[in-house]
Amino acid sequence: MIPSKEGCKSKEFMSLNIKVLQIVGVWPNIYVTKKFEWLHKIYTFYGRFFMLALLMNVSAQVADFILSLNDLETLAANGSVTFIYLSAFLKQLNFFINRQRFMNLVENIQNGNFSQSLNWDEERNIIVYRGNKKSVIINWLYFGITFGTAGSFFITAFINTYPEVFGLQPTLSGNETVKMLPLKAAFPYDVQEPMYFMITFWFQFSMLTLAPLLNSGIDTFTISLIVHCCVQFQVLKHALRNIEKRVTMSITEDKTYYNEAQLEEGKSVIHLSPFLFYNENASKNAKSGNNTVFFIFQSLDNQNVDELIKFVQLLATATSQIFLFCWFGNDLTYQASTIFKTVTNS
Repeated sequence: MIPSKEGCKSKEFMSLNIKVLQIVGVWPNIYVTKKFEWLHKIYTFYGRFFMLALLMNVSAQVADFILSLNDLETLAANGSVTFIYLSAFLKQLNFFINRQRFMNLVENIQNGNFSQSLNWDEERNIIVYRGNKKSVIINWLYFGITFGTAGSFFITAFINTYPEVFGLQPTLSGNETVKMLPLKAAFPYDVQEPMYFMITFWFQFSMLTLAPLLNSGIDTFTISLIVHCCVQFQVLKHALRNIEKRVTMSITEDKTYYNEAQLEEGKSVIHLSPFLFYNENASKNAKSGNNTVFFIFQSLDNQNVDELIKFVQLLATATSQIFLFCWFGNDLTYQASTIFKTVTNS
């Protein structure tokens, strides 16, 4: 009797990543019953509306960035945040264009399609679930760092906008109180007008909530793909190392079965190639797209403790992003490069 070819299946794999991406509207669909199918149209509208809103926010920040080119201190303070939001929009656009491909990759992971084999053992289950546990831990740690940084922006925004609530003196320009927005941006209207200020304030406040979630959601999604890709390579190498024993246990009379087993295991390398291509490029983009110079300059130059803490947290977020992509990107390269050695020794 030939053992089952089915690998490890679980809808838990990358489920956290999917939920986060659904919140920001970039995942291709939401899972609802037929009774609530009308929610799909609302979800699609929400995703496209959020993309438009983020583009408007980035445009206003870029306009302010251009206007402050002659002021190095202001440029450093605004430039880092501007590039973070620009990066979030570019990630959102890229994910939206390739969303169906990403969904197919995740479904293949959840359905065990990359781990099909002539025999599946408990050791390979342990490898897969250990990798998934690592992915979940990394996700929560990265979310914690990101929202710790976003939280400092929330607090600063409310203190600057409503200082009297916290017992502080408001910023004055002559006899008029100057209200501060959460994010530095240029608008084609007077933001000090009460109605315009209120609309702009809550618009930016929503961007302070959703944009970091989008940014960290896509980052953790990519990191999780890298981790699961590494896991699949580990499973493949385990299968290759034990292929003779597994074939012998399955069928002892059919002499051609061994070669068929090698062929089935080898196909996994071809199926995993989309992971390798996408994630190596994502790692390179993450390393080249950081704003470390802006962060360091602003942190050293700023005498305001609140602002200093805020930009130190930004630096920590950027550093953790670079570290995670470099670390797991290197692991991915190692796992892929040792496949052929494992084939040779098996």
